[in-house]
Amino acid sequence: MATNETALLNLMVIDPNQPPMPVAADLSQNGIIFVPNGTHAEVRDRKFFRDGRLVEMYPASSFQMGRVGAVEMERITITDLSHRKAEGWVLSQCLRRAIVYP
Repeated sequence: MATNETALLNLMVIDPNQPPMPVAADLSQNGIIFVPNGTHAEVRDRKFFRDGRLVEMYPASSFQMGRVGAVEMERITITDLSHRKAEGWVLSQCLRRAIVYP
């Protein structure tokens, strides 16, 4: 999870298909937080990452946004574990949806 746009640039270099490598403990100071599988979070916003910045979806389908190199991102707030209330951006493809009924 990237906590700011500078960290988001660095996060986009990390391959989500590879297991995370051991990293220095101060990586969170650089704005990147590794979140374990199964962590609960609430989605706050949705944007696309294109040309090194977050942009709103313009009048096109998400398929067309993907063709021009835009990647869908979601802003989340973690609701459990050690990073409770931490906010940041994650790739939408890394999220698994769970619906909670009242």
